[in-house]
Amino acid sequence: MENVISIKTSELGELHGRDCIYLTSCKFDNYDNLIIKGEINGQLVEKRNNEKHWFPYTLKFKRVITYFSCEVDTYENLSGIRFFDFSCFDIIENSKWLNAFPIRSDFDKSIYKHFRVFTYDYVYDILAVSYEMEVNIAHPNEELLNNLDQLHTTALAIGKIKRELKIDVPDIIEYCRNKIKSERTNITYKGKNWYVQVDDCIITINASNYNIVAIKSSYW
Repeated sequence: MENVISIKTSELGELHGRDCIYLTSCKFDNYDNLIIKGEINGQLVEKRNNEKHWFPYTLKFKRVITYFSCEVDTYENLSGIRFFDFSCFDIIENSKWLNAFPIRSDFDKSIYKHFRVFTYDYVYDILAVSYEMEVNIAHPNEELLNNLDQLHTTALAIGKIKRELKIDVPDIIEYCRNKIKSERTNITYKGKNWYVQVDDCIITINASNYNIVAIKSSYW
């Protein structure tokens, strides 16, 4: 009989729910590795729950012999089970699929395992030897401070910022970098943005792309 075992990731523990694992890319490389990248919902993890809204991840399955992907709702219709009431990253012991799969005779079938990953849109069943998972667990404030070189904004926003703060500086991006690096800075991460309060202004920065959304004077 098949036995579904929830995988406890080292950084985040068990992962639960359809809204937990989001996928941005999936590719098969030249070394028989299947590499999945995306973000994990920080509200649907066992460990570090609500520490930050999204955790970027890279999930690599090694020495993949085959894999199958299917749209989520169709997969549940095929099985007759609502999987999202349970874990969304599992290993299947005594897998019927693995046991029946005709792996070539010069391969050691005993080293292969059946993994299953539920993302928001697709389910992946994978026969592979092992996996590695890397999760960016850096505190959101550290992420901002370590990536100030990625700050950017639009020409339209620059004009609005200058009018709002009543300043005329040659480089608004550098102005913001210096403000954020100040010892007087108070950084708050909420929703999808960082809010940086320093001196007489509040800087709003999109956490996914480091775009400076707005700068407002804290005096009005």
